[in-house]
Amino acid sequence: MEDKSKRTILLSSAYKLFTKKGINKTTIQDIVDAARVAKGTFYLYFEDKYKLQEELIIEKSEEIFNNAIDALNKKQIKKFDDQIIFVVDYVIDYINNEPAILNFISKDLSLGIYEEKLTNIIGSKETKLYDLFLKGVKENNLKIKNPEITLFMIFEVVSATCFSVITKKIDLSINEYKPYVHNIIKSMLNI
Repeated sequence: MEDKSKRTILLSSAYKLFTKKGINKTTIQDIVDAARVAKGTFYLYFEDKYKLQEELIIEKSEEIFNNAIDALNKKQIKKFDDQIIFVVDYVIDYINNEPAILNFISKDLSLGIYEEKLTNIIGSKETKLYDLFLKGVKENNLKIKNPEITLFMIFEVVSATCFSVITKKIDLSINEYKPYVHNIIKSMLNI
C-alpha cells in the first residue's frame, strides 16, 4: 500500500469512527484496526488523534464551504449580503441533513476558512469562501475594520447555532433560527 493511500485510509477510517462514536470514545487502536494498518503507521502521519481530528475538521469544513460557493456560482445572486446568506444557509442545511458531522466538528467549523491554518496542516489549498468574502468587502466598500475576524465570527455564530440547535435539540428548529442568524450577519456586515 502506497504511503499517500495509507494516510487517506487513516483519515477515512477516523472520520467514520468520529462521526459514529465521537472522538472521546474512539481510540487510536480503533482507527488503525479500521484502516488495517500498524499503529506505527498512524504515528508516521499524525501526532495524536486530536491532530488528526483537526485536519479532518479543516478538510470537511473546507469541502462544505467550497460546495456552497460552487452552488452559489450556479445562482444569479448579485448582492454581497445575499451571497453570504446563501452560503450560510447552504452550510446550515448541509449540517442539518448530516448531523453526524457535528460529532467531530463540534463548534470548530470556521477552521476550514483560513488558508494559513490549512498550509500548516494539509498544504496549500484555495479557500473559495475566504476569497469571496474579501472580494465582496472590497467591492462594496464595506467599513469593516478586520474582514478576516468578521468572517470568522460569522461562521462561529453559524457553528455554535448549529451545534446548539441540532445536537442539544433546543426548543426552536434550525429553520426558525435562520432569520436571527441572517440579522446577525447583516449587522456584522454593517448592511
